[in-house]
Parts: sequence; C-alpha cells; structure tokens
Amino acid sequence: MSERLVLGPLLSVESDNKYVVCFLSKTESIFSVQFNNTKVEAKKIATLKYGFFYRVSYAINQTNKSNFVNYKIIDIKYGRIIRDSNYRDSWKFYIPSMKEEINYTSTTFENLSKVNKIHKTNPYSLILINGAHINTNKLWTNIIELLIWSKLNNYSKIKVTTSKKIHEKLNDYYEKRYIEKWNDKEMSLALASIPSIMMWEDRDVFHGCNTCSKDLINCDIYKSIFKVARKYFEIFQLKTIKNETLLTKDRSHFSICLKFRNHHILALDKFSLSKIV
Repeated sequence: MSERLVLGPLLSVESDNKYVVCFLSKTESIFSVQFNNTKVEAKKIATLKYGFFYRVSYAINQTNKSNFVNYKIIDIKYGRIIRDSNYRDSWKFYIPSMKEEINYTSTTFENLSKVNKIHKTNPYSLILINGAHINTNKLWTNIIELLIWSKLNNYSKIKVTTSKKIHEKLNDYYEKRYIEKWNDKEMSLALASIPSIMMWEDRDVFHGCNTCSKDLINCDIYKSIFKVARKYFEIFQLKTIKNETLLTKDRSHFSICLKFRNHHILALDKFSLSKIV
C-alpha cells in the first residue's frame, strides 16, 4: 500500500499563473508533483516533529480556454504515488481563462464543506480563508506546565521562564492542531482542490490572546507561545517564508498583496501589526 501524507496537499496561488503545492511527508525522500504530464521537483523546506515539509511552485500559462489541471505526488526514490490521509492519490484544480471573471469567495474553515459542494458545479479559482484555522481551545489544559502557570498571580507569571520541555510541548501542540483539523475529509479536499489565501488571526494562537493584559504580553511564556504559533502559521498557512506575496520578509508582519487576474488582493496581518507579537 502506498504511503500516506501526514498532511496535505495544500494548494495556493501567488500570482496570475504561479500555483504552489505543499505537503508534509512522514519520510524524507525525493518527491515530484506531476501536473498533467509535467513533473516538478519538490523542495524540502522544513523538518518538523511529524514529518518533512515540501514545497513545489508551478507556472501555468494563461490561455483563452478554461481547464482543469490534475496533479499527483510521486515518490521518485521508491517509485510510488503518495496518498493523502483520506486515501486520495490525485487531485485537480480549476484554471480560469484569460478573460474570464473569476469565481472566488471569502469563507471560514467551518464552511469549507459548503464551498466543496458549490465547487463541483461552479468551480472556484480562489478562496480567502479566515477565522479559526485551527482549534486552540485546549492549550492551557493539554500542557500541564501551562495549566499550573495559568493559576499563578500576574506577578509570579512574569517571573517564569520557558523551559525546554514547555518549548517542545508547544511545538508538538501547534503542529498537531494543524494535522488534526486540516485532515478532515471535507477540509482536506478543499485545501487540495481550490487555491487558498489564509489570514492569520488571534484564535490561531489561543482564544483571548488579543485581550492579554499589557503586563503579561511581554512575559517569557507568552512570547514563547506567540513565537511557536507564528512558526506554524508561517509554514502551513503561508506555505513558508518563500511566499512571494509577502509585503516584507523580515517577519515583522505577514501582510500579503497579489494580483490575480483582474483582482488586486490585500490581506493585512492585523494580529502582528497590533504589536501583540
């Protein structure tokens, strides 16, 4: 049986004709993504706890006819086609014609199943996703050290430094959140079939973080949480810092801007620009 991906594929777009496919593989190997009859080598971008993160960019020339591009992930080293967590081994996405008015929508993760239904008969060229990309409700209970810390008074909280164990648990927590939620059958199909742009928000860190008291925002524990949450946002939602739509690469904020056909899209990173992180 073919190996299954830990997460993905994740499809995004960075210009009129540049499409990006990313995936998290359990094994480190030599991968390519085959778009119709064209194979493009995948580049390993990050090594995470649960796998190796690969990225492929593919330029597709605009034409006067709309069409679908079929793609699959091939493990060249072992000569096998890789499936996703739901046993799919191929996917397709829609390419609008040059003069076509694109069909796009703004939605939340919870509505992706509805998007899939519409996409079957009236295919989307792009979706903007915002709101609760992952479920962070259990941050303070899943990590026992944070549960104990949360019960301290503010004066004591500020004095606590982040241990290596807490840092490791934070990385484990956030990586798992993406894997668990994004592998949902409907969500994974939408993320692999419709190019998406994602906008970071406070619920991707933890609920209520945008209301943190000023004396806690700069404490070591909060800084560590923000740093780890931002790391996985950058990898999974932005498809790494290589994202060409970023207004800046210095990580001071993650606002993006791109032109896609007749639309100019600007998505501000209000979370980072708020100076919380």
